[in-house]
Amino acid sequence: MSDKIRTNFDGYILKDGRFVSIEDADSIYREIVANVDDRGKVQGILRGLVDECLGKGLLKAAHSYLEKEFSITDDPQGQARIHLAAGLIFEKMGDYRSAIECCREAFALPREKDRTWYFLHNNLGYCLNQLGGHDEAERMCRDAIEIDPGRYNAYKNLGVALQGQGIYPEAAVLFLRAAFAFPPDPRSIGHLEELLSNHREEVEREIPDIAEHLAAAIDARQKLMQ
Repeated sequence: MSDKIRTNFDGYILKDGRFVSIEDADSIYREIVANVDDRGKVQGILRGLVDECLGKGLLKAAHSYLEKEFSITDDPQGQARIHLAAGLIFEKMGDYRSAIECCREAFALPREKDRTWYFLHNNLGYCLNQLGGHDEAERMCRDAIEIDPGRYNAYKNLGVALQGQGIYPEAAVLFLRAAFAFPPDPRSIGHLEELLSNHREEVEREIPDIAEHLAAAIDARQKLMQ
């Protein structure tokens, strides 16, 4: 029986011989802080547990470990990173309202022009789009682009925000920009195809050769993926 438990058990064996599931964040956290004095090392262990849980699809457990890390993190940039990571977990759950709340909590912290803050703005824009908040999503995506105009994500999400407001030609341009900036992601092309299927006439009035641009984006993606 014990061999079977060891084979199938998804967790850790503590010093006292107890088997503790990786999902039991409270017990594992108590064990960590009882045996590791250095806060930085504790934070590193917790990040590893978050990654392990995410790899196994244990989203609630991953969020629990993030909460533990947040409780011992004083650095504002570290706190911002944790808010971002928590928001991503709720995105994976499809709980966009909670994801929005996580991202917004970070905005009480000092803002930086770095990757974390790019994605806090971008991801907030994405989640707002999912719930129809296209006006605010537009502002968030434009702020993300200002932080880092070289990344494609916010162009795509800004396109969705503008499409949601009926601004179709500019949305088409943004989908194209995102598609050419990062061909491996097919979503920008998909968004543009959907936009044209519903609003081709409005787009072609301002961008007569949009079909040729779309074909070029599809061709660039196909060549890259071969």
